[in-house]
Formats: sequence, C-alpha cells, structure tokens
Amino acid sequence: MPNVQKKRIFSKALNEYVRLQVSTSVIRDWEHMGGFDTFILRQSPQKLSQRAKDVRLRIQKKLRAKKAAKA
Repeated sequence: MPNVQKKRIFSKALNEYVRLQVSTSVIRDWEHMGGFDTFILRQSPQKLSQRAKDVRLRIQKKLRAKKAAKA
C-alpha cells in the first residue's frame, strides 16, 4: 500500500492552497522537479485524479491569462 497523505499544497500560480491526497513519493518528485505547479503541469491527465485534473486546469487557465495580459 502506498503511503498516502492528505496535504494542503501551495500553488504559486493560483496563489492559494489546494487540498489533495498524495503519496510521499509524489511529494519528493515534485520537490525534485521544482515545485507543485511544474509537477502537475507535466503529468499526463490519465495519471491524475479528478480533483488534481481540476487544479491542473485552473493553473493552466491562470497561466494563459497572465501570458495574455503581458501581450
């Protein structure tokens, strides 16, 4: 059984905390990749839970809006 933890994770892109259940190995992976936002954006949607997919979509929309505002 994987070591699954309920965690509040800060998303820099959203500037807020999100609550997800993640395994400790995933926590180590995202720290190694440079943060939660980078990690979740690089994951394929098939590997993510519905809640994680929703967070991923919100991050993508926020980053697109920031990019459009700069242009």
